[in-house]
Amino acid sequence: MIKYIIDYLIRASLTNSDLYTIRDKETNHNHRALLVYSAISTFFFSFTCIAAFATRLPAMLEKAPIYAGFAMFSIVSLAIAFAVGKKNHTVVGILCHIFYPMLLCFGLFSSLVISCDEPSTSLLAMYVVSPLLFVMRPIHIVIITIIADFIFLYYCGSVKPAEIVGTEIVNCIVYSGIGMIVGIFNVRDKCQRMLFENRVSQFSTKDQLTHNLRSISDIYVSMHQINLDSDTFFSIRTNNFIDSSVDSFNENFSRQITLAMTATTAPEYLDRILDFVNTKTLPDRLRGKRTITQEFMGKNFGWCRARFIAIGPVNTEVKPSQVIYAVENISEQKKIETTLIAKAETDAMTGLLNRQAGIDKIKTAINENRIGMLALFDVDKFKHINDNYGHQMGDEVIIAVANAMKETFREEDILLRLGGDEYIFFVSGVSNEEQGIQIISRFFESISRITFEKVNNLNISVSLGATFLNGEEGIDFEEYYRRIDNCTYRSKKIEGKAFTFWRDE
Repeated sequence: MIKYIIDYLIRASLTNSDLYTIRDKETNHNHRALLVYSAISTFFFSFTCIAAFATRLPAMLEKAPIYAGFAMFSIVSLAIAFAVGKKNHTVVGILCHIFYPMLLCFGLFSSLVISCDEPSTSLLAMYVVSPLLFVMRPIHIVIITIIADFIFLYYCGSVKPAEIVGTEIVNCIVYSGIGMIVGIFNVRDKCQRMLFENRVSQFSTKDQLTHNLRSISDIYVSMHQINLDSDTFFSIRTNNFIDSSVDSFNENFSRQITLAMTATTAPEYLDRILDFVNTKTLPDRLRGKRTITQEFMGKNFGWCRARFIAIGPVNTEVKPSQVIYAVENISEQKKIETTLIAKAETDAMTGLLNRQAGIDKIKTAINENRIGMLALFDVDKFKHINDNYGHQMGDEVIIAVANAMKETFREEDILLRLGGDEYIFFVSGVSNEEQGIQIISRFFESISRITFEKVNNLNISVSLGATFLNGEEGIDFEEYYRRIDNCTYRSKKIEGKAFTFWRDE
């Protein structure tokens, strides 16, 4: 609730890009209001000054300098507004934020100085009317009105007759409150109307593609249309993370996209995504293509896919000048892909890698010249276990041995069930027999701890053969497998848990 109120007061419930979009219309409205009301103010105060000198009434002559001061301020405001025109957002905004408090100052002056013995009609009128004149953020209306309230309440008791002080205080609070509420709703209504008019204008000046893009943009985290020739763009869909990271919402797309992606992309993916959004190389990369994509990890939305889409005809002779840049959240898709890949690579019974996936990973390690120990082993007398205790017990043995492997080895090591009771593992970084013995001994200890509820006296032992990958050239997986298979066969001749290293004799 508090967040909504703050957002309502500061941005009239619009996003930063929405406010930027209506900036021209807002300035145009305020410029017209400045011309009209400064002209009226100039006429009113100038006429009052002339009347004061014409009538020579002491009461009016006494206040003539004040009227002259307001008249001069109005003339200056009118002249500046005429000079800068409706395109100067900054100057028009400053004039509005000065002119609005000056109207309340006149109300205060009239109530506390000119008509101090009478009800503060002019101040109350300014409270209600002034917030309707300009389009400014609601918080500015609230702050200016509250300051005027404090000034009036501070001096009211000393300049107003005692019999009307209470009524004046109540009227001040009530009418200033009405003015703030009416002003806030008026500003929000005008901003919403300007935004709607701008969107209708954009729609009417773009082709049907823009309408279709607006219809499908909800499936994207963000979507922008870019003119590569002028480096300008407009938002079809955006979000607060992007809005807070850029310094322009329509111009200098090449800079804004760099700021946005730097702020929202995980560091390890930043270089590749910045290369992807590089507008200098984009036309050549898109030549002859309808779309190009790049996946990356976002800081706020998880896995994302960035996409450039060429607008208009696609051929190899012409570089695209109009493109759509869209970012889609694909975290759910990635989860599904990861699950499917894991299922395809995993041995259903043990959770280890299956034969094909495991061998592929070992071949990759061989091709990358990775250092490590490759080992093959099987369960001793496994046929005897199946024949005497049943196949269900045999399955439990296979699973228990796999769990011992998971307990012993690291996540980065390659563990696979080759089939039946045969397993292979590859342990990275192990380059000699001394290290290998430590690893194998630890694994054998895990094997020794295996117990079964149904069969108390069943002790599992394995026979293992191992060799080392030391970056030798010209040796493929088949040769390494021949070596460890040969060593496993030798270990089989030894009673109990045994292992043999391959030595080139």
